[in-house]
Amino acid sequence: MKTILIIDFDSTFITGESLEMLAEIAMKDFPSEKRQEILTKMTQITNDGMSGKIDLRTSLRNRLKLFQPNKKHIRLLTQLLEQTVTPSFKKNKKFIEDNSERIYFVSGGFIDYMIPLLISFGIKEDHIFGNSFNYLNDEIVGFDEKNPLVESDGKGKIVESLKLAERSVVIGDGYTDYLVYKNGFAADFLLFTENVRRATLVDISKIEVKSFDEVLNFIGD
Repeated sequence: MKTILIIDFDSTFITGESLEMLAEIAMKDFPSEKRQEILTKMTQITNDGMSGKIDLRTSLRNRLKLFQPNKKHIRLLTQLLEQTVTPSFKKNKKFIEDNSERIYFVSGGFIDYMIPLLISFGIKEDHIFGNSFNYLNDEIVGFDEKNPLVESDGKGKIVESLKLAERSVVIGDGYTDYLVYKNGFAADFLLFTENVRRATLVDISKIEVKSFDEVLNFIGD
């Protein structure tokens, strides 16, 4: 029986944090000092969320308050993300395409830009779970706060809803990924550190993988 892979998006499938990339695009014309000040604040909020210091809903709210994105910025981000796929995932694109039926992406990122990139790797749209923006005309004015993925344990709720019969492994860089395993919704948690290595997660994780190649070696199928 083949292992089901439940994969994170930000700092796992891609090399960085997509919301911060969106902020950089939206703030392109800001003075450099102001732009850097906001990005520094966003990075701190992101790290606090990924390490479990604050809940995900608060993390999303606080980051989106710092800049004003719109649909044009989303389109530009979608193009940029093609260049930020993590090297070991890009290297194993054929495996992902050939095994797409057993691969799910569950992320606190936003499907508005996740779907175009992931379907180019053969991932089915109904295997992609993320948050979604709320729009007023073309401006982003918030996000769907009823989505389970705004909760720190939301990934587990999504995985539970899939009712997977096979053994599943969750792969990611953050605390919300670890919670899927901790709460009993995956057989193993593989802390993915090719892009970022969070000390608080290293301390509580049993298995660290430094590339998608190591993920494939671990599952052995």
